[in-house]
Amino acid sequence: MPHAKAYVKQADMLEQMQQEAVNHAYEALHCNSQYMDIAKHVRTHFDRVYGPSWSCVVGKDFGTSFAYEKKHLISFELKGYTFLLFRGA
Repeated sequence: MPHAKAYVKQADMLEQMQQEAVNHAYEALHCNSQYMDIAKHVRTHFDRVYGPSWSCVVGKDFGTSFAYEKKHLISFELKGYTFLLFRGA
């Protein structure tokens, strides 16, 4: 299935994990319409595959301040939504 192009704003994460985040975000947008459900879809996958303590924020306009574990952060835009995925420090 063709994917929309994601614009990565910030990444401190392995390339494979970045692509996985974008792929699951695309899947979440296809299957869900509520921000919380989209974020939960992505977070649940990363918790299952990479261990607990992941957080995901999805929206069109938000501010953040947080600490994260090095090599476990990505922020990107996809289909008009901003995604922030990180593992808490």
